[in-house]
Amino acid sequence: MTYEPRWYVSWIGAEPQGPWTKGEVVRRIVERRVGRGAVVCAEGTGDWVDVVDIVCFGAALTAAEKDHWSLGEGPAEAPVDLVRPRSRAVAALATRECVACREDLLDDAAQCPHCGEPVRPPSVVPPVVVGAPRLHRFREDLATSLRRLPRVARLGFLACGLAAFAGVAAISLRGAPPRVASAPERPSAASSFAATPERTLAHGFVPVGERATDVLAVGDRLLVATRAGVEVRDLGTGQLVTLIADAPGVASLVRVGPTVYAAGDRAVFVLDVEHARLLRRVDMRASVGRPAVNADATRVLLPLPAAKGAATIATEYHAEIRRVRFDEGVASVEWSPDGTRALALTGRVATTIRRWGWRTYRRPARAVGTSVYAFAPISQGSQQEHVRLAVGAQPWSAAFLGNDRAVVALRGEDALVELAWDASGAVRIGSRRATCSQPEQVEVIPGTTRVAVRCAAGRLVEIRGESEGDVRRVDLPGPGTAMVVSASGAVLWVAFGEGQSGGVVAIEAATGSVRRTDLGAPPAAIALAADGHTLMALSAVARRVDLLE
Repeated sequence: MTYEPRWYVSWIGAEPQGPWTKGEVVRRIVERRVGRGAVVCAEGTGDWVDVVDIVCFGAALTAAEKDHWSLGEGPAEAPVDLVRPRSRAVAALATRECVACREDLLDDAAQCPHCGEPVRPPSVVPPVVVGAPRLHRFREDLATSLRRLPRVARLGFLACGLAAFAGVAAISLRGAPPRVASAPERPSAASSFAATPERTLAHGFVPVGERATDVLAVGDRLLVATRAGVEVRDLGTGQLVTLIADAPGVASLVRVGPTVYAAGDRAVFVLDVEHARLLRRVDMRASVGRPAVNADATRVLLPLPAAKGAATIATEYHAEIRRVRFDEGVASVEWSPDGTRALALTGRVATTIRRWGWRTYRRPARAVGTSVYAFAPISQGSQQEHVRLAVGAQPWSAAFLGNDRAVVALRGEDALVELAWDASGAVRIGSRRATCSQPEQVEVIPGTTRVAVRCAAGRLVEIRGESEGDVRRVDLPGPGTAMVVSASGAVLWVAFGEGQSGGVVAIEAATGSVRRTDLGAPPAAIALAADGHTLMALSAVARRVDLLE
């Protein structure tokens, strides 16, 4: 014996009737006793739907309204070949429908002959009868009430509605300012991007999320740090692969071997780029600066400005192994090439929050860092001996020229100071050389002893050699915000920006020639891909990453 579902039928102002078979419901539709305003519910369920949403009932309503056919005694009692319906939906009256391919099935079929799927077994849930939905009742009652009103009353209601609308429009337009000719719109970031003639694009630009802070390329993946998490995108197409939401509020991204360290507010997130997931969360219990990685990627140094120290993380198991305490809060750290020495800089001006009533003020702290700490990260914390060096106002950036030599950029004094380690381990402060205004970043050109200095207020990049007179100065279109050096040392990429405009400048280290690319928005961070030729410029204002060659 085959199972044939039965149906409960109801409409506005009537109690549910049934259960009836499919043929009985269709017969009542043909006899005009069930119309389009009815709702039906299958036996064994509690879902009431419109009768027109059921395929066979909707086809029967359409056919009954057009008087294209008549069922006589009903298809439930007559064979299918004697009814001769004119549509496939009507043919389903005496058959069932496959849940997989939606083809017609005979009543005694246990398997679909079209797709081979088994027929769904009958439901054993007891019938549930509920009332008609209130939305149907309200809609039908409103329509019935409006139809019962005289035509004069309906026209009066319409006139009142039009008069009220006209009054509200007149009041709103009376207070509107006079219309004046609007100024031409400023070109958008996308249009300025396409209109730049000197641009050479690798893959165009990639839209990113809100409040993006840093960008990094690992293999064929593009990582973007946003407020919601770290976006993992395909470097070739720019398509979003996934969002690592377990690492929110990341400020900087640093590659550490096969993983990526993402520095958050009070923690460091270790990311597996290949599988796009979070490996570990290292809680530092203090604000974290930009991580610094040694040459063989076995140790990571984390500056802790508020905790006045620096933490060392072992990358074998991604855990903190020691912490060094200082007398001042450090903002950045730098490794020596062999990983035996490090420098901690205190030059960045910290900010304090002062509250007055409901307002919040952020003012710079009065204390300005003037010290550099030289220490050995490989030593234990209890045996750590760090040397405090009073080098001058605001030591902002540092770079090692070798294992026993380093140069520090003093932003407050517009100078470079050299540090040297003796064989005994003592650190001596060497000569000073004047630079352009406000040097903020110093980088060593690979394979040489020359350094590149980026100056913000001076709008210059200086390429300096060993001697005092070996200096090449390159002007920038605006204040420099970031700088990266290619692995070969042949090209220096410098980001500049001021206000709502900015771009990137490529400088040849040997000749000093400049190639400028305007991006239409100030870049917040730049980074080089693994190939060394593709540059990624992140613009937080335009919320995109430009890919340049």
